[in-house]
Amino acid sequence: MTEIHIKTKLELAKRLELSRTTLDRYLSKPGAPTRERGKGWSLAAVTAFIGEHADAERTRLKGSDALRRAKLREIELRCKRLAFALECDRGKFILVEDLSKVSAPTLSAFRTMVYDVLEVRAPMGMSGLGIAEGRIYGRRLADELLQKLQAVFATWPI
Repeated sequence: MTEIHIKTKLELAKRLELSRTTLDRYLSKPGAPTRERGKGWSLAAVTAFIGEHADAERTRLKGSDALRRAKLREIELRCKRLAFALECDRGKFILVEDLSKVSAPTLSAFRTMVYDVLEVRAPMGMSGLGIAEGRIYGRRLADELLQKLQAVFATWPI
């Protein structure tokens, strides 16, 4: 996934759900990400910078310390939420629903393979074998089952 760049400060402020004034205050801090010529601001870099510096920010709210702390916490949580969304877009995380869609058929195939080996093939193949021969036969069945499982899991798109 390619990195997202935002061309204007207004678009960046809207994406971060911040006022333009608050965004300007963050971007004027030392070490703040700069606008790349022809691209704009890296959304991930700005989000990370604001998230890291939200606790140090002194807002210009004319209110109580509790209100100031709540505003800073809100900004920090917005940045974390956006950073998480960006990581999901890059494929770092997957949704549980997506995993369920992919894994349900695989787990069904896995269940069928296990029952086939344990209920059908193992009893028939082990009848009349001694302990040592039964273990060898069981090991072969287990190895075969694991190879089949690896082949099934290799088809996962994630």
